[in-house]
Amino acid sequence: MRTARLRAHATDAATSAISCAAPCGDVTGDGAVDRDDIQALAVMLATNRPLDVCLARTADTTGDGIVDDADIATLAEIVAGAPPRCAP
Repeated sequence: MRTARLRAHATDAATSAISCAAPCGDVTGDGAVDRDDIQALAVMLATNRPLDVCLARTADTTGDGIVDDADIATLAEIVAGAPPRCAP
């Protein structure tokens, strides 16, 4: 299982006050949750790209505080119409 290295855990108390503009699953930050986000997340995980707090929250589509392959599958479900499950 691939897991992205996080600069800060998506649910750390110290980062909970940070406001992130992108909606759950909008990994590319273009305002839409679509196939481009699935591809971008797959590349991030494959290259082990460090994620900042906001990107980690946006990419953590399972809401478990970890960005990994499970988030790609959940992001695909969101693109297909399932409700987002990102942590607030």
